[in-house]
Order: sequence, then C-alpha cells, then structure tokens
Amino acid sequence: MHQIKNKKRLCFISPAIYPLLCQDTNVRSAGGSEIQLKTIGCELAEMGYEIHFITDDYGQPPVEKVGKVWVHNASFRYLGKGKRYLLIDWLKLVRTAYKIGAKRYFLKLPKDALLPLGFLCRLTNRKLVYIGQSDKDVDLKLLFKVQSKIAASIYRLGMFFVNTTIAQTEIQLKGFRNFGKQSSLIKNVVTFPLVNFTEKDNSILWVGNDTINKQAHVVPELALQLPDFQFKMILATKNGSKADILFKQKSLKIKNFEYLGFVPFHQIAPYFTKAKIFINTSLREGFPNVFLQAWQNATPVISLNVDPDQVIIKHSIGVCTKGDLSLFIDSINKFMTNKEFTKKTGRLAKKYISEEHDLAKGVQKYIKVIES
Repeated sequence: MHQIKNKKRLCFISPAIYPLLCQDTNVRSAGGSEIQLKTIGCELAEMGYEIHFITDDYGQPPVEKVGKVWVHNASFRYLGKGKRYLLIDWLKLVRTAYKIGAKRYFLKLPKDALLPLGFLCRLTNRKLVYIGQSDKDVDLKLLFKVQSKIAASIYRLGMFFVNTTIAQTEIQLKGFRNFGKQSSLIKNVVTFPLVNFTEKDNSILWVGNDTINKQAHVVPELALQLPDFQFKMILATKNGSKADILFKQKSLKIKNFEYLGFVPFHQIAPYFTKAKIFINTSLREGFPNVFLQAWQNATPVISLNVDPDQVIIKHSIGVCTKGDLSLFIDSINKFMTNKEFTKKTGRLAKKYISEEHDLAKGVQKYIKVIES
C-alpha cells in the first residue's frame, strides 16, 4: 500500500453526491459522475487522506462527517432554479472552499464552477484539478453548439485557471493538451463490489436518466420490435415526472417492457448481474459508468452510438452500431439468441475490466496527480 508522507487535505466538489454518500433512497440525483468521485474519495480516505466533499443543500447540517469523509453544505440553486442565484451561490461556494483549506480541489461538474474556484485557487496558491466528464469538454465548436455562448465562454475562461486535468479517454487527453493543460489519463474505475459469476436470465437492461441525450424513448420502441425478449428500464427521474408517467403507461401496454423507475445505486448491482446484455442509446457520452457496471458482471454492451476510445470494438466486449438502428436491433437479436457467443463476450468483458479499470490502479494514478 502506498505510504503517505504527509497527511493531505483534499476537496471534491460535487453538487449531487450527498444522497449517494448517505445512501438516501428518496433523492434521485446521483449518477455516474458522482459514483466515480465517491468511490475515489472514499478510497483515498481509507488510505489516510483527509477528504472533504462540497455538495448542494439537501437540508443537511453545514458540516458533517459521513463515514471517513467530511461533507459541506453549499448551494447550487442556479443549476435548477434560475441564474439569478448564480453570484450568491458562487460566493458561498468560494467561502466554503476557502474555509476547508485544501491543497487541491477536484471538480467534474458543474463546469462553470471552474471560474470562481479558479479565482480562489489562484489568489490563495492552491491547485485546481478538472476531471473530464465528456469528450465534448475538449471540443469548443461542439460546446458552443450545445450550450449557450455565455456558458461555453465561462467554461473556457475557467479552464484558464485550471492547474491540471484528468482525462477519461484518449480523446480528452489530447484535447486538454491542445488547450495547453497538463493532463493525466485515468480511466473510470469499477464501483461495484466484486461479485461471483451468476447464471444470466433473458433480460435486456437499460439504465440512465431522462435527458434528451440518453434517448430513453427508444427502449419501449425496441420492445415492440423484439417481442420475444424482456426489456428492463431503470430511469433516474422523479416519481410523477412526465417521463415517469409516460414509461409507466407504456409498461402497462407493452408486455415485454418492464419499467422499474428509480433504483438507488446500492440496490442496482443485481440487475446488472442478471441481465444477459446491456443496451445504450445515448447520442454521446464520456466513458459511461454503466458500461463498467455491465462488464464487471460479464454482461456485453450493445451501444447505438457510443464507443469511448473504441474499446468495445478493440476488445470484442459488445457492439457499437454507430447510429445504425437496424444493425442495433439485429445485434440485440444475435446476442440474445446465441448463448455461447454471449457468454464468451461476457468473459472477455470481465477480463478487460480487471486489466484496465481496477480501483487500486486508478487510485494510485490519482495519488500521482495529488503529489506531483
């Protein structure tokens, strides 16, 4: 185990991570980004680092200790309740970060917070580390298309203050270096406890949120076209939301479409364990946490558009159809009907995970960034 010469205080900023840290089943906000930061942060805390998280206001105390990490209450109202809260929320974020007094601050989301945190770190001689979320983070032309010019400009200005970056993919690594930033490639790590192989059922699993990018509407359409297979959908959305009501209605009409709604992270592993294949319909991603969760459980991934660094193709651990819906449907059919081929692909997926996304290896790479 790595020996820590001097105990270091580190801070991770993640607005939606509080429910995940506290295993609150009533709040449905945490996703892959938060799961990664929780896993890394808690592992560093186990190794003796003093870890602090700054989160949104969920009604918790201003400061509390959860397990071995400290959790601080800030405010990110501007992300959902209007930009009129922007300056006052940024001020509270800066004040909270200053009081923590960390040597390094890590941010993945929201990107615009790079600007106030960057000012703080520059004025107080502290270090700011930005963790790439999506490949579009390094594509300014795309950013200015999918975001407002103001939001994209704030991000670009915030990047000026970043000391170093962490890339999830080779595309991000190259892009950050083109920005003139020092960057380290640290692949996402496994986030489920190690599990023994179990016999698969005949389910096809989809997990995501109800943003336009995820294209959740495709799943019940697939179920209609493939009536011999059972589709299961887990959707991170509020009970009673438009998406929640819509998919509940569809599940009553489509016999082979089971809508499970929101499932807390600490209860979701069995669905990946039992699924025969995992499908992804997103338009774009960084490196999806759900891919790792599937592969860790020897579950092949059939992706409509996304293949980060072409790992699916290179390692033969599923299929990416590059937007071809007909091929996507044919691939699902092939994996669901060819039992031996699917098992072989699942074994390759599990091997890939152990070699490329091991938690201990990932944490050691974070330590190199911390101590550099």
